[in-house]
Amino acid sequence: MRRTLTAALSIAMVVALSGCTLVSTLAAGDTPTDTPTPEITGSGDSTTDPSPPDDGGSDVDGSGDDGAGDGPPAIPSDVPLALGEAGEIEGRGGNPVGTFQVDGVTTGFDDCVEPEEGLSYVQVDLTITAEDDLAAEEGSLDYATSFALFLLYVKGPNGEYLGDWLGHECVPSSEWIDDVGPGESATGSVWMSVQTPVDEGLIEWRYGHQNFVVPFP
Repeated sequence: MRRTLTAALSIAMVVALSGCTLVSTLAAGDTPTDTPTPEITGSGDSTTDPSPPDDGGSDVDGSGDDGAGDGPPAIPSDVPLALGEAGEIEGRGGNPVGTFQVDGVTTGFDDCVEPEEGLSYVQVDLTITAEDDLAAEEGSLDYATSFALFLLYVKGPNGEYLGDWLGHECVPSSEWIDDVGPGESATGSVWMSVQTPVDEGLIEWRYGHQNFVVPFP
């Protein structure tokens, strides 16, 4: 009877100890280490590829027709001329539409009918021709259908601005060279006012993408 009781007590102690071990394991938060890894299927292409897609619109060598570069440059290029030398005037498309020539420059012009105090005057003698094709230009300020001279300037030897078209009448308008239209030519003079007397410098006139530059004397 005592042996049976002892055996029963031993079994009870083993069961109790096993229960304590199980409770201790669960309390520690241990998880099984044999967690299965989900199988990844497909072609292997990532949906978060950082490289940008090729949209076909990039033209690295600039050969694509994106509209850029059409027409003349925005900044006029200088066309150097000597006194008495005719320069070819180009239209927007580069086609010849006339010629521009400075025949002579008279500084210190003193025959002004109504001289303005503090100003000196420069007479510029010009010969201008216009081709019939000038009529086909767009008619804008840069590419007008006639050659006007309000964009004529007097500058110093280093290109500094000195004066331009007279703001008041110096000589009778009948003596001025007028606008030159398609198929026309004209020879005459314009008079410019400058703030200080000038003996040398530049005469400049612009049409479209050309800036004609004529040094004097």
